Amino acid sequence: MSNLVESLSTPHSILEALAKVRAAHAYLVQQGALAVSSAADLPASPLWGTQIKRVPVIFPQSNRPKLIPASIEKHNLTEVYNQCAHMERLIDALEWAARELPGYHVTNCQPTTSSKSNDLVLQNAAGETARFEVSDVVGKKDSNRKQDKELKSLGVLSSGKGEARFQIDRFPIGRLFLVVSTDFAHLLCNRTKVNPKTNPHYYYQKHPVSQWTVIFEVLPAK
Repeated sequence: MSNLVESLSTPHSILEALAKVRAAHAYLVQQGALAVSSAADLPASPLWGTQIKRVPVIFPQSNRPKLIPASIEKHNLTEVYNQCAHMERLIDALEWAARELPGYHVTNCQPTTSSKSNDLVLQNAAGETARFEVSDVVGKKDSNRKQDKELKSLGVLSSGKGEARFQIDRFPIGRLFLVVSTDFAHLLCNRTKVNPKTNPHYYYQKHPVSQWTVIFEVLPAK
């Protein structure tokens, strides 16, 4: 998906980052809601799917937050609401971090893009890090193996397949978190204990955050 919201790659306090992400999210929601209203006015017809797929989200320059690139004039509606949902999990994570990790600051934050960096990286004065992978999977199944992708990004799993993915040199340094929807949390709740077949060297500690979001800390097996 395109980069709708620019990354924060310079140090910010958690509250500063939260304010910027909230502002960008509010702008996308406002413009996305207008596009949804336009889509709702389309009558049922043989070309309904073709037409609704092409309803754009228009990005006016007025009141545009700094994190929304000026070059983007319009965007696909489906991508906008998918990315808004992702940002809503990220906002919950930042709010949680502001409460639970007050000694940390944001060193990197990827509100809407997928990259080699983690979605959110925090660091404290001692140089200790907290890394987060954020997703908004709908439903209680992991047909796209999203969990494995996120754990690989955190360094908990290797790039191997099958049991080979558990072959890592050492458990990653720092605190590690998965930020997921409450739907997807039902699956991860089954991984809260070490299991020789599914998670031999890690387990999850659950942190309910909101009606829609759960954070799981990924911890090494003792």
